[in-house]
Amino acid sequence: NFNNQNNPNNNPSFNPSNPDVISINNQGGFNNGGREPDVIVGDPRIPSNTVDPGLLSTEQMMLMKQKQAEQMMKVQEQKMKQMQTELMKVKDSTNGPKIQQCEERFTQLVGDIFIGNEMVPDVIDTPPKYPLELTYRTVRTFPGMRLTAGTTRFKPMVEWPSEDGDLYTLVLANLDINTRRNRTLSEFWHWFVANIPGDSVDDGEVIFDLLFPLVLPEGDGDHRFGYFVLKQPGRIDYSAEGGPTDSCSPNMSKGRGPKRSVKELIRRYDLELTASTFLIIDSDQASLEIACEWQRCMGGQVFVRNLDCMKKL
Repeated sequence: NFNNQNNPNNNPSFNPSNPDVISINNQGGFNNGGREPDVIVGDPRIPSNTVDPGLLSTEQMMLMKQKQAEQMMKVQEQKMKQMQTELMKVKDSTNGPKIQQCEERFTQLVGDIFIGNEMVPDVIDTPPKYPLELTYRTVRTFPGMRLTAGTTRFKPMVEWPSEDGDLYTLVLANLDINTRRNRTLSEFWHWFVANIPGDSVDDGEVIFDLLFPLVLPEGDGDHRFGYFVLKQPGRIDYSAEGGPTDSCSPNMSKGRGPKRSVKELIRRYDLELTASTFLIIDSDQASLEIACEWQRCMGGQVFVRNLDCMKKL
């Protein structure tokens, strides 16, 4: 059943300037109401793993993008496992070239993960020196880890390599409002603590009290939540940034966003990115419960359409 419609004797629309493309089982031209070809064979000089998107149907394109996303996820998971392995090597090494080599490899893996997940350069200019050690109860996280809002519904423990006498700023931000591909409203800050001595967050100055991460059902899910530790050049007055803002009142969202930017904060106050991590969180039942808590705290203000909080009381 091989029917070459591009043969000049069989197809009056044959283009002699492009003889390398033939169709198999093509019973009619694409623009003449005929079925799409089952197979399209292109120029053999093009690499076999390259497909011209213009030759694919919408369904084929969606499948191809889905496979690419799955492959990318597998690559990132492998890099995360490598990063954890390298971290253990760094901790087990004590001196000499061995620890230097481990640290260099570890830094490279951290950078690959941040770049691969579009954290660099979209959110920050460069990867952090160190991954932030972030733990929710018994869950010790790593950059790019997927969690639910139920898991992050607690105040986390955060640790980083701090230096004596230095002060730090901590920011937790939802990086994907409204969606990962449409970040026109990003960022919204869930936590903002300044003038932290060392890594003692509880002794810092709270600008925005902690709001637990959540992903509203109006978006497309899979939001990145970034955790950033920034070394300060000295004590900083952040009064121009808004706050202090609590976590349960009609003014609880004041100053938090939208359209905040960690990158701009770094530039404005000459901060240095010391440590960072990010989690990927999707919408779930816990997110809806947290949204209802916010709505009650804000005196019933509706910020999520069709959210039935009576069933979640």
